Amino acid sequence: MAEVLVEGRLDPRSIVLRISDQVPQIGLLLAVMLYQRSVEAGLYLALAAVTIGYSILEYLRFRYRLTDEALEITSGVLVRRERRIQLDRIHDLAQTRTLLRRVLGVVTVSVETASSVGAEAKLDALTPVQAQTLREAIERITALGKKGAPETVADETPLHRSRPFELLLLGATNNRAGLVVAALLLVLNTATEFGRERSAQGLIVLLRYLEQEGSRMGPVVAIAGAVFVFMALGWIVSAVLTWVKFAGFTLTERDGVFRRKYGLLTTQEQAVPRRYVQILRLEQSVLRRLVRLVVVRADNAGSALDPKARQTGVDVFIPATSRAAAEAIVPLVVPGVDPVAPYTRTSGTLWRRWTFRATVLAGAVAGTLLLRGDAGWRVVVAGTVLALLPTVALVAGLLAHRRLGFFVDSDARCLAVRFGILGIYRAWVPFDRVQCVTLYATPFDRFAKVRHLQLVVTGGATLRLGYVPVETAEQLRRTLMGEVGEAGEAETTSTHLPAPAWIG
Repeated sequence: MAEVLVEGRLDPRSIVLRISDQVPQIGLLLAVMLYQRSVEAGLYLALAAVTIGYSILEYLRFRYRLTDEALEITSGVLVRRERRIQLDRIHDLAQTRTLLRRVLGVVTVSVETASSVGAEAKLDALTPVQAQTLREAIERITALGKKGAPETVADETPLHRSRPFELLLLGATNNRAGLVVAALLLVLNTATEFGRERSAQGLIVLLRYLEQEGSRMGPVVAIAGAVFVFMALGWIVSAVLTWVKFAGFTLTERDGVFRRKYGLLTTQEQAVPRRYVQILRLEQSVLRRLVRLVVVRADNAGSALDPKARQTGVDVFIPATSRAAAEAIVPLVVPGVDPVAPYTRTSGTLWRRWTFRATVLAGAVAGTLLLRGDAGWRVVVAGTVLALLPTVALVAGLLAHRRLGFFVDSDARCLAVRFGILGIYRAWVPFDRVQCVTLYATPFDRFAKVRHLQLVVTGGATLRLGYVPVETAEQLRRTLMGEVGEAGEAETTSTHLPAPAWIG
């Protein structure tokens, strides 16, 4: 018979929360009642009383019980619901405190499993003491703490704390408005390098021109100024909202469980067990490279199933940090991995294909323009397209080829992938997380003797690696899937796979 470890019900203040959820309906009923001033007022008042009474009954009928096997939750007034969640399925016992819950002194505990999108169950609301007791009991008897684990729980080890300035920079680089404003500020900064005297002279010339052409340029300047102000305000709002969301972010670790705490108005506390991390990612967009920020993401089974994970920040492991600090976190999440190991580049087919496609497109555009007539402007545009488009594609392709690479760490049993053009993106996936490896190729890929790999991990998250030579791609697939070779043992690879002949 299962031993009962913790048993209880929600805090009485949860009644206030349930009633507050019905405030719009109750307020509407009261407004109608005051306006009617008739016999119907009694009916509206009765409906409001029923709503409040139902909230009280929901509280009275809610029970939770933790045994050494499962978390059992009983709820419902007219329809009774009994939910049993096995402890070995629980991978996150998250806590959320909105502004109202902070005022009331309660928290919402969300029970999340690897098989669910979002919360499997919610306990809204418990006192912080109740929530902590429930968490520690689960950690003692699962691997969050396995059976037979010590009765005492180890202390948490602090790993990272985000600084307010980093969070403001994170928000400032979240949207394209930040890119445009940053570019304008860069141009302004470059202009000032010519000296104050020249800048002042240039400003005087500009003011005189606007004065002379004021009637025609006035609306244009006004529109341009409004657009700039609008984008700047959006930039500022994005920075502030990001800071409010992740304010006070801390990352700690205890017994293989990472815990994130953050939030200014609505506080969040989320746990990520190491064994549930499927893919660890380090991301640096173009702007974040300029300000030297890295975002660390951890795809786990729950976040991978959530299509809004990127928007809601479920997969954010560290919102903003330096490159060195991010690389120091990698071996803590994926034990034994070397975060700065050299990568093997993939095939040069990538940049050659991009250049070829751009050349064909440029030729088609230029030919279309010239066939419509020999006007001077058409010749200029056609020549510009023919010169510019293949050149841009060539440069972008070379940058992408330079970034695209992989590294197989046989000791840590992990695959590292790097990609990007102006930004840098890196990812690590342990072999045992990979559920499926797909090799695919277009007719052009088969002609170039390259393959693209798509890895699917537990929960559905994916990782792609393109333009890999055929032999190397096959070896990667066998290694990741642990297929058995002729000797009857699972094949392994060396730390570095043999480099193709075209690699210098």
